Amino acid sequence: LTSRKIIISDSLVRDFPISIGGRVLVVDAYVIEMQDFDVILGMDWLIRYRADIQCQERKVTLFPDPDQPVVFFGVKSRTVPRVISSMQARKIL
Repeated sequence: LTSRKIIISDSLVRDFPISIGGRVLVVDAYVIEMQDFDVILGMDWLIRYRADIQCQERKVTLFPDPDQPVVFFGVKSRTVPRVISSMQARKIL
């Protein structure tokens, strides 16, 4: 967003189920209109599931249960990846 517009959401969906790696996890989701992203998972959610992010391998491991990690591999793109800074993310939110 180059307009520096602030987006406010008063619509919160608690304990919304999402499927990652064949497991159903829950997230408290604020509903906002976005064109480029399906979902943005915040630091609180990543901490809740003790996310281990390995950027070079495009691998995210979540630990909803200590003995049963959930591993997710990102899709390797042939196009130039779009990079979003934390400042841009704040503008989107």
